[in-house]
Amino acid sequence: MSVYSLGKTTVLFTRSSKTREILLKNDKRHIQQAEIDFVLKELVDIDSTDDVEILNDGSLVEITIPTPSTTAS
Repeated sequence: MSVYSLGKTTVLFTRSSKTREILLKNDKRHIQQAEIDFVLKELVDIDSTDDVEILNDGSLVEITIPTPSTTAS
């Protein structure tokens, strides 16, 4: 697990064989869409949220990203 800070927003990043999980938490205010976009771009180099599951509860955001398969078809 990696822990980052965006000012007062804490970002937790974990990886498993099937998913990558990002949690953003701010005790003082709601997480902004710009923060979500920034974290997706910087941590996992994603511009589109097509295959991304985002659960937004205001001051807590959970992002689940499937890990790309490394096996060839």
